[in-house]
Amino acid sequence: MEFKEYREYPAFIQRVVDGDTVEANIDLGFGLKYKTKIRFYEYDAPETWRPSCNKERELGLRAKTYLINNIERKEVLLRTFKKGKYGRVLAEVYINDRDIIQEMKDLNLTKEWFLDNNDNNSWQKWGVKYIIDNKFKLLNGV
Repeated sequence: MEFKEYREYPAFIQRVVDGDTVEANIDLGFGLKYKTKIRFYEYDAPETWRPSCNKERELGLRAKTYLINNIERKEVLLRTFKKGKYGRVLAEVYINDRDIIQEMKDLNLTKEWFLDNNDNNSWQKWGVKYIIDNKFKLLNGV
């Protein structure tokens, strides 16, 4: 396993943008705060903005709802690595020693698909892993 250099900062999650991006106020210490968008490190949620189909939108909304219920308007710990190609800080997110990204992966709230050789641009042709509705509702009080 390769070691990745990172820095840890306390932060307050202002708003969930989608299933893999949040707006946060990062506490840099000495009274300094930095407001920015955080993109989850090594995690990709199904799209809610311009999804390729209704199923992708549904799965993306599940991921966003999970984040709203678990970290929005709450204090978290960010483990930051670098900035991504769109200028967002790439980070892992922890709340009360819970790894939020790993929880989302464990619940299959992630964009994992397997290429179908017949049509590599179709969401419907790429199998998507997602959790059973009742399990999601139970965990999120929906």
